[in-house]
Amino acid sequence: MPRSLRPYLLSLLASGSMLTGCEKESDSLSGLAGTWKLTNRECFCVPAPVPNETATFTNSEFSFYKEGQLSASGTYAFTEGKTCGGSTLIPVARLTYATLNNPPTDVVVTVAGNTLVLDYGIACDAPRETYKRTSTKQ
Repeated sequence: MPRSLRPYLLSLLASGSMLTGCEKESDSLSGLAGTWKLTNRECFCVPAPVPNETATFTNSEFSFYKEGQLSASGTYAFTEGKTCGGSTLIPVARLTYATLNNPPTDVVVTVAGNTLVLDYGIACDAPRETYKRTSTKQ
């Protein structure tokens, strides 16, 4: 290989390795679908045992259950929004409830293996909930 091409080849290899490390948010959250059991709720509230609550997500819908009874459901979409009165747009899931008395809610979603965290704005006294996967079936 001619010496004059070596710098270009090194640049191409470096660019390729940086691009392979990039991951779209929707790809990193593709593991959201399934059923999740609440294991921890953080909030500025009186400490209490973790309630018996579960969440089920499909690719576009959600359902929350308390003591096995449906407590909320609707659709969700990944978008940019603000939580906790912030001024900067950040990636969120916008939960649109099926009932009219619940306005759409933006939540920061983190999926890491079998752990799901839904952060409704812990810095502003909204809960941050941690779930453990119980099923991948939708």
